[in-house]
Order: sequence, then C-alpha cells, then structure tokens
Amino acid sequence: KFTTTAFDEHSLTNMAWSLAFLGKAGIPVLQSIAEEVASSDPAPRTSTTVLWSCAKIPGAVEAVGEECIADLASSAAQRLIEASPQDLSTLAWAVATAKFHAGEGFVIFLQSVAAEATSRLRDFNCQQVSNILWALASTAVRDDGTTDALASHVLRNVAAAEMSEQALSSLAWSMAALRAPSE
Repeated sequence: KFTTTAFDEHSLTNMAWSLAFLGKAGIPVLQSIAEEVASSDPAPRTSTTVLWSCAKIPGAVEAVGEECIADLASSAAQRLIEASPQDLSTLAWAVATAKFHAGEGFVIFLQSVAAEATSRLRDFNCQQVSNILWALASTAVRDDGTTDALASHVLRNVAAAEMSEQALSSLAWSMAALRAPSE
C-alpha cells in the first residue's frame, strides 16, 4: 500500500489532481491520499481536490469508500466559508458528478454550497456559478431563493462573460431544469 504520511498537504493535493489524469491506474494511490486527507483537518482546496479526483476517475468513489468520501465531504462542509469560489464550484461539480448523494444530508450539503456562493456572488465568475447551477439541476436539488439569486447573477453578467459554447449550453440546460427565472 502506498504511504502518504511523508507528504505535506499541498503535495497530497497536487498528487490527487495529477492522479485524476491517470485514470484507473491512479486509484490505489488516490485511495491512500483520500484516507490520509480524511483523517486530518484539510484546507478546503485539499478536500475539494480529492473529491474532484474521485469523481473524475471511474470506480474511484467505490474504491475510496463511502465512509471516506463522507468524511471528506464533512470536512469540506465545515470550512465552506474558507473555500474560494473555484473550490465551491469544483466541490458542487464533484459531488453531483460522482453521485455522492445519499439522502437528506446530500441535499443539505449542496444547498449549503449554493448558499455560501450566494453570500459571496460578487466574487464568482459566470462559469463558477454555472457549475453550481448545473450541480443543483443535475441532482434535482433546489432552494428557490438561492437558485434564483445564482441564476439572476449569471443572467446579468453572461453577456460580458467569456464562456464556451459547452458552458453556455450547460447553463441553459441547468436553468431550464431548475425553472430559473428569466430576465
């Protein structure tokens, strides 16, 4: 088994990110990293990156295990206020993509990410907000006030944003799925 105790948190974050591009070959090392990070008090970027890597690699969520994933998500949830806009966007994407959801805790978690983003909307670009809206829409999690605030922010700023065609189509799908208000 790969031992991660000799690595600092920044190195573990970088390794987890890199492993996502190795695919299934990276799962054993990612599993060790996830266990190490879950047993510590990681910075939001670290738990977010590990969850993102698990979501990117097919089979990684199962290999890492539900308990470890829950510990990583719990760690991230406790420090949402410290998370950057990119971290919140990535966290929402990872949770929705990997289908980490299991009951009411999952809904509350995604609503908390969206609420934190809403409280700091001026710091978010359209792509980051669009990712959060996609995560909410793809998992059918909705909080009307929060969702409306996120959608309104994007709609006000989308003309000035440099978003790819894929991002714009994802945004349109998300807003239709959430039945977000149009302006």
